[in-house]
Amino acid sequence: MTRRTILTLIGGLPVLFRAATGSAMAAGPDIWTNFYQPSDTFADLDKLPEKGTFVYTVRQSTTTEEVAERILGDASLGPAIARWNDLRRPRLRAGQTIKLPLPRLALLYTLEALTKPANGFDLEPVDDDHKFRPGERFRLRISANRNGYLYAFNRDAEGYWRRLYPADLADGPAEKFTEYLMPGDGWFTLDTKEGKEELFLLLSLEPIDDLEPLFDTPAGKTIPEEQEKIVESLLEREKSVRKGISRVEPGGPKWERGAVVALDPESGLPLLAYRLKLRRQE
Repeated sequence: MTRRTILTLIGGLPVLFRAATGSAMAAGPDIWTNFYQPSDTFADLDKLPEKGTFVYTVRQSTTTEEVAERILGDASLGPAIARWNDLRRPRLRAGQTIKLPLPRLALLYTLEALTKPANGFDLEPVDDDHKFRPGERFRLRISANRNGYLYAFNRDAEGYWRRLYPADLADGPAEKFTEYLMPGDGWFTLDTKEGKEELFLLLSLEPIDDLEPLFDTPAGKTIPEEQEKIVESLLEREKSVRKGISRVEPGGPKWERGAVVALDPESGLPLLAYRLKLRRQE
């Protein structure tokens, strides 16, 4: 079987694009409030909530304040972490396990299509139900509510995978409230082939070690078949469904359910995984 990639790139491979959040924040800074600020479960700091907790394995020597800042978005919760876990000191050692409330993770994305009105070209946001014409150019803007590691994959109609972002491991973590453009120097376009086309977005607060072998294949190229199960296994670790995605449509922001919180088996740290289906005109 010949491998064909329906989602193609025009103008090169995806690269990093950084800018102060434009269209994402234009939708209203309050859109992040419920996901970045500490939740109501922290009201009683003397004990953990009865539900919505997980066991986290510390990767390297750190402090409860650093863990609180990186995972819960609030360094002032460091003493609470110590109380929740009956710790006498705030220092944590590598390999130590502690209990934490599930962090609030969120992605904000916008699909933009290049349209051709009477005078020149325009970029317009389209909703998830938009049906792309053959050859219609589009791109994806995405930002997160927390500093973390952002990954994007494409699975084509034949079931083959490509990594779209990041281009390289050295790109490091994505910055919160910062827009990233995919692809950075070109466009996506769907061809005329039949079949389901999907994008998968992952947000993790720590690097996903399981994905490192995939970086031997350049971004935009088909992942070897023997490595496809690495991505599929991440998406199969469904633990719970939480409200953690917002999409921007022509009429404004809209909350959407369907974000899957999976657990990294090494650290126990939750990660946010999301499936975005692309439709084409019949």
